[in-house]
Amino acid sequence: MQISKLLTYSFAKNVGAKDRVFRMVSGLPLAIIPWMIGFPLGICIVLSIGGIAWFGTGVVSRCGAYYIFGHSTRKRAR
Repeated sequence: MQISKLLTYSFAKNVGAKDRVFRMVSGLPLAIIPWMIGFPLGICIVLSIGGIAWFGTGVVSRCGAYYIFGHSTRKRAR
């Protein structure tokens, strides 16, 4: 693992198709629903940041935690 790749998000894509869809479908509600329900401001902010980050990992097909642990849900080309 190279820290420079992690910081610049230049490592190989490691989020597969099903994982991407799940992240995008669940990330936006995680960011929006707490505001609609009326959670306290601090909780809304934390959940919104997490939801947007979760959604973003789906959009770019790269997950820093997967990279750190050497995991991937993406199928390898044959």
